[in-house]
Amino acid sequence: MTQETAAPPATIPILKSEFENLSCAKEGILDALAMEERFDLLLENYRDLEKEILGQSLNDSLFADISWMQFQDIIITLNRKLFNLLSACRLYLDHQRHSLSSRFGRDSQQYLAIKSVCRHQYDNRLGYRVMENLRNYTQHRGLPVRQISVKNKRIDYQDGNIGLLNTIVLNMDLRELENDNKFKKELIEQIRNGGKYINLMPLIREYVDGIAVIHNESRSLLKEDIYRWDGLFRSALDRYRDSAGSNEITDATVAELDADGLWVQSFDILEEFITRRELLERKNKKAGSYERRFVSNYPDLHTFT
Repeated sequence: MTQETAAPPATIPILKSEFENLSCAKEGILDALAMEERFDLLLENYRDLEKEILGQSLNDSLFADISWMQFQDIIITLNRKLFNLLSACRLYLDHQRHSLSSRFGRDSQQYLAIKSVCRHQYDNRLGYRVMENLRNYTQHRGLPVRQISVKNKRIDYQDGNIGLLNTIVLNMDLRELENDNKFKKELIEQIRNGGKYINLMPLIREYVDGIAVIHNESRSLLKEDIYRWDGLFRSALDRYRDSAGSNEITDATVAELDADGLWVQSFDILEEFITRRELLERKNKKAGSYERRFVSNYPDLHTFT
């Protein structure tokens, strides 16, 4: 094990088994990091959609005389944000199953457990089922948001004073889904509310909530493996720091040499692989319950009815 620097690097010998264990640990650590990065990508896209809706609601409260052309621009923007989110959700789910299958095998406890959790979320969350089908519809048939409803509700917010609550609702046209032979008819019946349109956001939030359950379960299933991989990495780096006489070292190169001392294969180990994953874990540790979280600048939530 060595370090690529301008100065002569320190070198410590390791067993072939240690080389193989560190190589396996690096693959596992990078898989765990990629899982957190995919989930963070998903949440950032979800935040973009929610922020756009809040921003448009604010615009409605401030400005008047929005033209038809401006409304169409708003609808296109919301569709873009939603399509990005649905794509990020599909990317997360597909890559998560593939990653677990590649690392542990299709008959492993880890893969079968996540497969079961995914099925449970699909079977028990209407929003999950609708959004899974809507992603396919969006990719192959048409845009999901066909209309937005601007709602202005008079509210009693403080000591009898009357305020105005501005909201924007993303509407999906059920008639277009009915005309699509590939969209499941039973889902249309389950979301039908007697009108032509259905509010998408409750379904979207339920979908993201279901994926958060899957992610939290993935973290739990991989916890012991990640702890072991991190330990191997950090132990190797600690040994190298002691050999080099420097606590500032955060990376090293692990190499296999032939009988003549020539490098056969090598890879780098960086502590940043671990610290970045830990940063994302802390950032997104509140994952879940999105369908019960709401953001508002309402002045007195105790009187919100």
